[in-house]
Amino acid sequence: MENSKSTVLVDKKAQCTCPDCGGVLAEVERVSEKGYFYIWYGCRQPNCRGQWLEKKVMYPSWEWSDR
Repeated sequence: MENSKSTVLVDKKAQCTCPDCGGVLAEVERVSEKGYFYIWYGCRQPNCRGQWLEKKVMYPSWEWSDR
């Protein structure tokens, strides 16, 4: 069995897998809008068109709620 502590430190981008083929996803585009980052990932496999969109908070909500 693998030691789970060793996998905790791995970068999340390296862990993103394609929902279609299970291949590795790579960041394609990053956009910031209204306190959020929208990160678009695309599959690296040549014959796959799998994609994934992730939304992350840029600032804590109390910092931008009055904007």
